[in-house]
Parts: sequence; C-alpha cells; structure tokens
Amino acid sequence: LIVRGRHILRLDELSVIEREDPVYARLVTKEPVLVFAQAVKQPQFSSPLSWGALNIELPAQIHLLSLIAWPLLKSTALPQTSDQILLRLEHLDVNSTGYENRDPYQLDVTFMFRGIRITQAREVTLTADQERTVAQTERLRWPTECPNTSVWSHGHHVIRLTQQIILFIQPGTIASFILNYEPLN
Repeated sequence: LIVRGRHILRLDELSVIEREDPVYARLVTKEPVLVFAQAVKQPQFSSPLSWGALNIELPAQIHLLSLIAWPLLKSTALPQTSDQILLRLEHLDVNSTGYENRDPYQLDVTFMFRGIRITQAREVTLTADQERTVAQTERLRWPTECPNTSVWSHGHHVIRLTQQIILFIQPGTIASFILNYEPLN
C-alpha cells in the first residue's frame, strides 16, 4: 500500500478533536498562497513599505480568506472611485455547540489596518459582483418554492456608529465586504 500526500494523525479526546478539526483541516488543505502582480500605478505613500498589516490580531474563530485591492483592475475603474479593499472573512465555529445558538461576532474594522481608516463597508456576494441584499432578492427560486416565502439569510450586516464601522459575522459562514478607506496622515 502506497499512500501519497500529507496526513495528520491526531490522538485526543473526541470533544477536543471535533472542536479543533475544522481549523487543522484548513491549515492542511488551504495553505496561504502568495500572489504578486505588477502594479498598475505607483503607491501614493512615501514608502512602499509604509502599509504593512493588521493593527489588531484577529480572534481564533475569525479566518482572513482574502484581502485584495478593489476593483482588481484599477486601470478600468472610474476615476471618481474611492480606494477600496475586498475583505473576505470566515467565522470558524471552534466550539461544538452548534451554529444556531451562537451570536454573530462583532468586528470593528475602522482602524483594523495599519496606515488607513475604513470609512464605509458594504456586504457583497462571495464573488463580489453584486451587493448581497440585491442577490438575495433576485436569486432563482425552485419551482416548488412558494413565491411569498422569505429567503433564508445568514444575516451578516454592517453598522456604522459615528465613526466606527462594525461588521457582524455569523458562525460557520463566509462574508465578503467591500471597504472604502482613506490613508491616515
């Protein structure tokens, strides 16, 4: 018997394995992939290294899936388009108590990134081609569905309190947001 690939054998109590298994599965199957592309325009900052990373550490249950300048092709964007970031987060439910009994995680993203301030956030679909609320209302319905039934939703939402931008992320879901930002002086 020849088995190729990467295998992890974990010996522990069942409750511990059930709680930690999703995290280990993602580490083994979804390793971070670094992608570099040629810059369309030079950065506006004085040093290309002036913006580096997160100001705060994400909690263990929140996994950063994507952090991408948006739109992908800045050369095709409208000139009046503000600086934007596409942010995808996954709420890993590290407890085995079930998703329905868990409250959404509240993440304040206002000053989450070094050197910039988030000024606005809107939730979009996973492909980021339309807002989530529009996608929910215009989605295809099964012939067996009653047209008046409400569409089930994870209920991610964005709250703006004065200058704070707070994202609510439901357990066991992936949420995509387009964030408008401005550089800090």
